[in-house]
Amino acid sequence: MVHSRHVFRGDRPILKAAGAALLLALAVRAQASSDEVSLDSQVLRLDNGMTFLLIDRPAAGFVAAGWVVRVGSADDPAGQSGISHLLEHVMFKGTRTLTGPDDYDRIYGRAGATSINAFTTPDLTAYFVSVPANRLELWFWMESDRLLEPVFRGLQAEHQVIAEEKRRREATPTGPFEDQIEALFWQEHPYRRPRLGLSSDVGALTEENALRHFQSWYRPAHLTAVLVGRFDRGRAAELARRYFGRLPPAPEPERMAAITAPEPAERTERRMPTECDCPSQVELRYHTVPFLHADADALDVLAAVLNGRLRDALVAGGVASEASAAQASFARAGSFTVRAQVAKPDVSPEQLEQAWYDVLRRVQQEPVPAGELEQVKDGLVADGLRRLEDPFYLMVQLLTFAGRGDWRYLQEQPRRIRAVTAADLQRVAQTWFRLENRTVALYRRKG
Repeated sequence: MVHSRHVFRGDRPILKAAGAALLLALAVRAQASSDEVSLDSQVLRLDNGMTFLLIDRPAAGFVAAGWVVRVGSADDPAGQSGISHLLEHVMFKGTRTLTGPDDYDRIYGRAGATSINAFTTPDLTAYFVSVPANRLELWFWMESDRLLEPVFRGLQAEHQVIAEEKRRREATPTGPFEDQIEALFWQEHPYRRPRLGLSSDVGALTEENALRHFQSWYRPAHLTAVLVGRFDRGRAAELARRYFGRLPPAPEPERMAAITAPEPAERTERRMPTECDCPSQVELRYHTVPFLHADADALDVLAAVLNGRLRDALVAGGVASEASAAQASFARAGSFTVRAQVAKPDVSPEQLEQAWYDVLRRVQQEPVPAGELEQVKDGLVADGLRRLEDPFYLMVQLLTFAGRGDWRYLQEQPRRIRAVTAADLQRVAQTWFRLENRTVALYRRKG
């Protein structure tokens, strides 16, 4: 999901702000009656259409600040795969005012900022930083200038950076197969487009391509900014109007019908048997539902239930060294992934696959006991609220939800998780985990 400058996977991890500032008193609270998260936020919409979400946390000594544009790799034009990711890179190369290629890092660094980063997903591109509370105006100036007068310098150098990023990914045991399984799973959906782009496309991308993509998507109506930390809301609103209000209004771009069309109905499973320089393992993916779909929360809860059961049945049973399940709800579609790795050389990936089906049949045929379900839901809600104690995490989560379609989901998430029933789990397991809805990758150890 995230890459060279990025927070989750890249070669430049997020730098945590030092000290106890991140260990604030709970930044959000669950109301006992509804379990809804209260953000105590202010929403500001500028005349040009840009939205700001302001959440002041006086106990913090910094401001976690970022903005998201609702465009990602799934929106890359035909023949220009990787343009959203490349544009994210070159947006750090300066503006007409900031003429040095390292000015963003240098100026932010001098001001005491940390976590200067960005990431691209199929649906969105996000840029963020943590700045000292007394340097917030610097953020408003730097980021608005980035949008007002960008200069796309150093594309050739970034081509090499991205090529190296691809080489690092492909140096991992299953890395060479990642794009193949994506293309096998997303047969016609634009999510099949590689986030890093096809090598043949990326190498041919030009400044003209980058400018056209920027002008098409990086418009105020398509942008949401989030600030969490110590600041005065009135002052922040004034700065938002002064700096980001300079951006000229433009109509929000419309995605082509092909981009929002659902994946065609499957008629049979897809299988990818291969060999790797790694312990034998299996990956199964099921087509599921997008963000905000009625089944998405039940699938999240089911993933937590299955994680426990996979550990009990496969790991504790000595068949697998590790096993996991996860639901991913993107803006336009979703997937549920199960992974397991053998514990012993004499176990085959097919045995892991069959062990998963045994676990699956149980949740399809038998309701999850009330005690187990409540324990799982308690854990999900508590873990989510605990993570939101960190202003930086809260800011990134809000950017992500805004980019997928609605940041307000964060407020509803605990209540929606609480509402999931055993019948819901059984229903979604029967509905989505069908043979014709799955793709199976079998990795057998070479030699």
